[in-house]
Formats: sequence, C-alpha cells, structure tokens
Amino acid sequence: MNSSLKSNYLYYILVCSFLFAEDLVYEYNISEGANLVSFPLISDNYNIEYFLSSSNTSLFSNYTINDKIKSLISEGELAFYDNGNWVGSLDEIDAKKGYWLISEEDFSFVLISNGNSENLYYMHPGSNLISYPFNVEKPYYEAIPFLSDNLLAVLGENEALLNNNGMLMGSLSHFKPGKGYWFILNDYAPFQFNESTLNSNNNYHIEPNLRDDEILNFNQSTLQTALFIESIYISGNKNTENINLEAICNNNIVGHSKWKNDFSDLIVMGDDGFAQTQDYCYENQNIIIRNSDTLDQFFNLSGSKQWSPNNFEVLILSDSNHGDLNFNQIINISDVVILIEHLMAYNIFENEHQELLADLNKDDLINISDVVSIITQILEQ
Repeated sequence: MNSSLKSNYLYYILVCSFLFAEDLVYEYNISEGANLVSFPLISDNYNIEYFLSSSNTSLFSNYTINDKIKSLISEGELAFYDNGNWVGSLDEIDAKKGYWLISEEDFSFVLISNGNSENLYYMHPGSNLISYPFNVEKPYYEAIPFLSDNLLAVLGENEALLNNNGMLMGSLSHFKPGKGYWFILNDYAPFQFNESTLNSNNNYHIEPNLRDDEILNFNQSTLQTALFIESIYISGNKNTENINLEAICNNNIVGHSKWKNDFSDLIVMGDDGFAQTQDYCYENQNIIIRNSDTLDQFFNLSGSKQWSPNNFEVLILSDSNHGDLNFNQIINISDVVILIEHLMAYNIFENEHQELLADLNKDDLINISDVVSIITQILEQ
C-alpha cells in the first residue's frame, strides 16, 4: 500500500471508530487483482447497486469504489461493473457468503453496521464459500468450536488448514473480519463459528500470519488449490530443514511457500480468465514443484499433483523418483536387484523412503508387479 493510501485508510479508521463507537467497524484494504472478502453485517439495502456505492450511508471511502471494482464473484454468481452498471447474475450482497472482489487498483474503504449477520451456515458437500461473521480476529482453534471428520479443509486467500486426523494444520493462523473462506466438507451439515469473546478486546495471543506481509512473485487467483506437503525426502532421509518451495505451471510461478514441518501448505493459483493469471494452472494439469533456491524438481511419491480449483491434496515429495531405490538419480538394473532382494527377504529396506520408492504402481503393495514396472521403465529409457 502506498503512503497516501495508507494515510487515507488510517484516517477513516480513526474517524469511524470515534463517530461509531457503539457500532461495528469493518475495514477493507483492497489490493489490485483478486481479494477474498465478505460483508457479514446488517444493512437496510443489500442491492449491489446501492451497497457498493456512495449512496450507502454506511460506506466510507475517499474513492468511488464502484469505479475501482472490475468484478464480484461468489459461489455460483458473478457481476461485472461495466460503464456505470452492474451486469450479471449477482444482484444482492449475501451477508453469509464470501466474494472474490477483483480490483483495478489498490484502494480502501470502511463499512459500519449496528450488528453482525446471523452466525449459522448450511453447508453442502464439497467447497462452500462463506463469510466470517465477526469484527474481531480469532485464532482458528477458537473460531472452530468442534472439529469432526466432516470438515476436510479450509482455504483462505493464499492460506489454508487441513484436518489431519482431528488436528488442524496449515498456514491459516486466524480468521479475519471482512474476509471470506472456503470450507470443504464431506457431507451436508450446519455450521457455526464459536461466539466466545465476541467483540472482546482480543484477550488472547493471535499468532501472526507470516504470509500477510510476504512479497509474492505471482498474482492471486480466484481459483486456487492447497497442496499440503506431508513430508519431503532428500537422498534417502526424511527432511527436517526449511525448504523454499515454488509451484510452476506453463513456465509461470503460480505459488510459493516455506516448508517448515509436516503438512506445511503450498497454495497454487489457476488461470481464472483474468489477465493477471493468464497461463496459470489449468484443471487436471500436472504441477511442477521445485526448490526455489536450487531449482531442483521434486518427484511425487503420494497424492496427486494435478491442479483442481478450490480443492486440496496431501503430497509426499522426494528428490528421487519411483524405482530409484539407491537414490543415485539413475534407474537401472541395480534398483531391480534391490527390489527383488526385498521381495525375497521382506526386511532389507532401510527406511520408509525406500518403501515408497519401491511401490511403483502406487497400490500400497510391493510385489512382482512393481518389478515388472521398473523393468519396463528401464527398457523404455
């Protein structure tokens, strides 16, 4: 954000906080491109023509924000702002929905309300784009009161959480006012965020999201998938060091993150039809994942690296490919010998990495079919 924009933004926060001390203040700092937002507040008029215009007496900005917005996209609806008019299927703002706001440039605004929208969401199987209904930040472990197997993952704007056997893991450290989130579920279910400490003074420690101030070398897309990297193997050993990862599609960097521990996530952007994401990932396209410092590419031992919008995948990565049982980056007859010796002895593999490499057909079994697969692979070289 440039200094002029930041000054205007802070000015409106101060003015609104003073004038509307008893009301709820929602602050929006919009960047050029895609922004995942929500408007979870009570309004007399949700019509899009009114809600996002200077006619809305609850909206404060130095800008005519309609002129700054290119498009507003929710789950199954969208509207474009064209020559002073909103065009599309999205006619009214829904306080329970999340929205991708596509902006032509950076700008800011403030919305005032005398109350939050209802904190009750009816979810369907798959991806649900919903609002976060409160005007205070909450850590994920406080915001989600009860974790069941039905909740698979949560995706925010370049951040995510995975439900790993009842534990939430990932880069999404806390839910923020005015933001939208994708909740991915197995089945139909009602959902409520935890209302404890609502509108409090945040008497808890909020862990900072290290990606908030990160300078990205790619553009945010309205279509993204979260890759949770369960583990990484280097030269036969499970890696314990930080690794800077980046994702590549069509020779474009479409995501990057620092892998720190098991299930660290890498958010990968897709081509959503806007100019900023042209030739990003296409559906079912294979994603290249590499070490951004060395440019060494990682092979995939578990899970799929095919890109899928608003979805997630759990991967195990390695610097050795399937069949390279001696980790020398060459698949040859020595690897066949190691595999056959394993089938005869059942106990010669040194670690889990070798077992993963030996399962060439990814059927969770190591048998003669894997021997056939590795021999076929050698003959095709």
